[in-house]
Amino acid sequence: MKSFKSTISIIIASIFILLAFISCPAYIPPSSGSETDPGDVWIEPESETVSEDFETEVHCNTGSQHLAAYGIDFYYDSEKISASSVTAGADGFLSASNINEPGKIATSGFNAGGVTPGTDLHLLTIHWTIVSSGTSNIDVDVDTGTFVNENTEIIGTPMGISGSVTVTARK
Repeated sequence: MKSFKSTISIIIASIFILLAFISCPAYIPPSSGSETDPGDVWIEPESETVSEDFETEVHCNTGSQHLAAYGIDFYYDSEKISASSVTAGADGFLSASNINEPGKIATSGFNAGGVTPGTDLHLLTIHWTIVSSGTSNIDVDVDTGTFVNENTEIIGTPMGISGSVTVTARK
């Protein structure tokens, strides 16, 4: 009788544990850069070490909406790196960019019909020149009122995801 009660107790405990796993989803932390929401803008690679002039790609998630306009600024340490130019990415467009203020890049774009929606669109490419050794963050600042679709509706919750670059040797 004693072993029967023990067996029943184990079965009941097992059922409760099984129900706990079924009713509570497991938490799986996202890996860096792999999970984005509509409105997110980030640079790729997120972090890198360089020893010569380099490029960073600017990507965005528009979900199921067409990106028709944006205003995005980038801030960096002008004692470590300098922007030499900004070009439209494979999926993007660029109307204007200003790289004349040390430590800041201002960009904007307008496309009346908007570009094809996507969760990982290559919007821009920034071309950089090394100034000196050290580390510089590249901060991404999205103008929330201008990250819009073709109906001028704001896409998601516009937010910049910053990155960094470590310059290991002066060119």
